[in-house]
Amino acid sequence: MRFLSLIVFAFCLQTATCQSLHYDAVRKEKVIGGMDIVIKKHNDERIYDVRSNMEFRVLVSLKVIFENTETFKNGILQTGSVANKMIGFKENEAHIEKTPDKYHLWINGTPEPIDDQEITYTVSQIYTQEPKDGQKVFSQYYGTYFTFEKTGEHEYKYTSSEGDNHYTYLNGICTDVKVERDFATIYFKLKPESLAAVKKNASQFQNND
Repeated sequence: MRFLSLIVFAFCLQTATCQSLHYDAVRKEKVIGGMDIVIKKHNDERIYDVRSNMEFRVLVSLKVIFENTETFKNGILQTGSVANKMIGFKENEAHIEKTPDKYHLWINGTPEPIDDQEITYTVSQIYTQEPKDGQKVFSQYYGTYFTFEKTGEHEYKYTSSEGDNHYTYLNGICTDVKVERDFATIYFKLKPESLAAVKKNASQFQNND
């Protein structure tokens, strides 16, 4: 995670309006990697950068790298790219672009139909914008929407074709994620320094200015 942290640090040096959240990735009570969320704000533009890197063993050793970057203008998704790499096994990627009348989406190089003229809430925003019960969130990786179900006080989940994702929030910021898959269950837990920042001033991470 050292290299990943250096990338995030360099990214944040470029602007004074850049916030970041840092999570430990945990499996069976052992830290196996981490996830960094960077939000870069400039006038009416927001860039969300999500990166995670994990190494663990399930019969064989696995290294999983996830990268998702999305750009919004006036709250509307403009461009995005996402890649999920399970080193030595499979790599999946997607890319989306907005034109004046429609979006163009490619998943693993194949064009996919998408009817929306405006997309305003995506998986990259989950960490800094608490959803509502029944709210839909767009995933360019899957090329579809998922629907949040409220499961408790500030707790939600959605189900994809790969399994369930559970999210817990404090002051509108995601503090814990539980990712259930057939091969493993992974927890992402907000690091103490990020949690302290959220408790002190959660609004600095949110799109409310």
